[in-house]
Amino acid sequence: MNFRRNMQKAQAYIKLVEKVTNLYIPPVKSGKVTLEAFGNDYGGCKEINLYTYWQGLNYAKNTPPIKYLLVGQDWGSKSQISDTFAERIKKINQGKSEIPYIDTEHDKNIFTTDKNLIELFRQLGYGITENESIEHKRYPELFFTNFCLGYRKENSSKNMSKELMEHDIEYFQDLCKVLEPENILCLGKLTFRYVYESLTGKKATKLKYYNKGYNYFIEHHEKISVKYIKSTIYPLAHCGTIGTMNRNRDVEAGAMKMSLNKQMKDWSKIAQETK
Repeated sequence: MNFRRNMQKAQAYIKLVEKVTNLYIPPVKSGKVTLEAFGNDYGGCKEINLYTYWQGLNYAKNTPPIKYLLVGQDWGSKSQISDTFAERIKKINQGKSEIPYIDTEHDKNIFTTDKNLIELFRQLGYGITENESIEHKRYPELFFTNFCLGYRKENSSKNMSKELMEHDIEYFQDLCKVLEPENILCLGKLTFRYVYESLTGKKATKLKYYNKGYNYFIEHHEKISVKYIKSTIYPLAHCGTIGTMNRNRDVEAGAMKMSLNKQMKDWSKIAQETK
């Protein structure tokens, strides 16, 4: 698909990437978590976030309209990057944009979150056939990022603090002003809270049904709009191991604890609302 490049958006995005490149030099520590810059390993990160290498790669070259902005909490730890993943990032940085971010056939160290995202995006229409899945194809109307733009020095999950989430608020706001996404998909309660509060200036706790539990809120929330960027925000369960188990909290112990059935319904509902 061809798009008329918006030079203003392209330049704003490029400047934003330049700003965040050194955002965690020196590293920032809060509680048990230390975040660092991605640095120059594998050719560095040339987008707003390493997740953008999956969907959103080379945004500045075309500035396509973004239908779905996916927002995670943070990327995780560089120490857990596999050799095969590192090689793919190197090749992408060399200009080989056809190289996939995910390769489930050859890389056995794929995070549960990423495996599940491939299935969940099928509910939005991306991957009716296997070769059309987000594993195999980049879509111009998709853009992935994390709210927190630092990379962990230790473990890849848990213990994220309020201070670290607040550290990157202005950069997330700036990204949304550039992208003006139609829909913002938030993975997990903490991510939703900071996305909502950073874009509206209001407290998430004041939202109807929010205090009845996050699962209830996912199922019953009213439309959440951000008028100045013309976006709709969607709270979703995190689709990693812990988030999936939490979404299935009322399910009996066993294999169903890791079922995506409820999340698939959540995403299918979004597909109906965003046709």
